[in-house]
Amino acid sequence: MNPTEASKATTVRVGLFSLLGLALVGAFTVFVNDRPSWWRGCDPVFITVEDATGLKTKSAIRSLGLQIGYLHSVELTETRVRIGVCITAPVSILPTTRAYIRGEGFLGDKFVELKPVQYTGKTQVGPRDAAGDGPSISVTPTSTSTSGANSSSLKEGKSYPVQSAWTKISNFLIPSAEASKVDEAREVPVGEKRADMDKLMDQSAKLMNEMTDLTRNLKEGLQPAELRETIQALNKTLQSASRTLSPEGGLNSTARRALEKLEKAFDAFQQQAERINRGEGSLGRILNDPVYADEMLKAMKNLNKLLNKAADIQFIVRLGADQLPAYDGGRGYFQLQVYPNPSRYYLIGITLDPRGSRSVLHTTTSSGTVSTTTTTEQIEEGKLLLTGMLGKVLYNRLDVAAGALHGDGAISTGVLLGSIGFEDMVILKNDVYVRGRGVGLNDRLSLRVRPFAHSDLLKSFYLSGGVESFRKVNGKTPFLFGAGVSFSDDDIKLLFAFK
Repeated sequence: MNPTEASKATTVRVGLFSLLGLALVGAFTVFVNDRPSWWRGCDPVFITVEDATGLKTKSAIRSLGLQIGYLHSVELTETRVRIGVCITAPVSILPTTRAYIRGEGFLGDKFVELKPVQYTGKTQVGPRDAAGDGPSISVTPTSTSTSGANSSSLKEGKSYPVQSAWTKISNFLIPSAEASKVDEAREVPVGEKRADMDKLMDQSAKLMNEMTDLTRNLKEGLQPAELRETIQALNKTLQSASRTLSPEGGLNSTARRALEKLEKAFDAFQQQAERINRGEGSLGRILNDPVYADEMLKAMKNLNKLLNKAADIQFIVRLGADQLPAYDGGRGYFQLQVYPNPSRYYLIGITLDPRGSRSVLHTTTSSGTVSTTTTTEQIEEGKLLLTGMLGKVLYNRLDVAAGALHGDGAISTGVLLGSIGFEDMVILKNDVYVRGRGVGLNDRLSLRVRPFAHSDLLKSFYLSGGVESFRKVNGKTPFLFGAGVSFSDDDIKLLFAFK
């Protein structure tokens, strides 16, 4: 393959790496934000109003200032407006619940408010629906009225299915799936509440009175006599500025003095340059004395040696994921492997592991002369775990490392089974690790294969599989399988150079 084709292949690999990195960033964003409203299950309700000015898709649905859902759709239906509402918070609609269209301040964005509602602390789950998509949520009978804007009564509806994991993924990839579900929601008519309308009219009257007072105060504050005096003072200021900018003014005199000082500065600089040429002063001795030149040459040679050593350092970036069915989750990891020389390396990285971070809490309770110690084990899921290991490669075939791996103390031994020149094409690895005091040793046996190691385009892709531990978890053997990509120095340099 010629250099041009090799460069194109490297560019494609870098593009794949970038897309995979963006997907991982998106997944981390959803994880860190604790599932945004559009990710949660939707309890749809339709409201029909006379006027929906200011409302738009994704507008907030609130109750007592807290967001409990979002506006799914706004569409015309004959002479009225049909609003689709998705309730995502764990709240229960009461018989006295009313719907109002509010605004953020006087000119702020519009939103729909439901009150009162009852917080349930968790989603109300019922029996499975006929389609078998999962449990369902029932909407209780409700009634509402308007307050200065449109409002609607939330009458008795039907059961809507809670989104399963597959349904969430399909709704994210195919928006029509969510739309079809929302279309099944029941439409709710509009009512009115005279007291709320009167309250809005009173507030409008107060606002008009305040605007009238402001206009009157502004008119009284603008006195014609004071304004005339201000203009006269401005004219005098402009006349003074004109005299200053004239040829005989003070500004030109200041410019002449500045030019004289600049000429003196050039003379002083010329005198210093002549002294340097004669070898006088510290700078003159450095530039004219051969001893200083030799010292500078030695320093540059030492710097070159240091840079050459730095150029021999090799970097490998590894990004991958493993599925762990026994833990009902997957492990994602990012690792950087630094080789100061071909036989020694440092491994650092971060991992998101479904096993979580383990901590042990010892609590001692004393009653008289009797002390009781209680040991509590806590597992914190979703915490980032660190990797830091020191490794040694022996005879290009045996890889031995020790340190912290996925947050656990570990000793790793690997055997490189690939052909000569492609030793890392097949790696059989065994990790002996411990999760903390009071827990026995675990053993992880895995195999990593690069099936396209001879291809310039797909050589970065690898597959992995094995056993996470020989101890059963929830009665199951914790198998693992996954895939990832790895990049060497040339790929990393191309990525950051944007070539």
